[in-house]
Amino acid sequence: METDNLTFETALKNLEQVVDLLEKGDLPLEEALKEFEKGVKLARFCTRKLNEVEGKVNLLIEKDGGEFILEEFKISEGE
Repeated sequence: METDNLTFETALKNLEQVVDLLEKGDLPLEEALKEFEKGVKLARFCTRKLNEVEGKVNLLIEKDGGEFILEEFKISEGE
């Protein structure tokens, strides 16, 4: 699976489809293995994209007074 031209949203949707196929358990072993490999590539792509975005968010947090500081981006539970 080529991921170079995928958006995060498209990759995530494709990953969800792979998971659905594998969860059904109807695929022959060879086809299931191909889908699993495709899913691993998509999951790695999504993880890489999320890490890139997290890094950008960390760099763009502005402190009072106009200076920029590096802070860890945290999502509180329940959001």
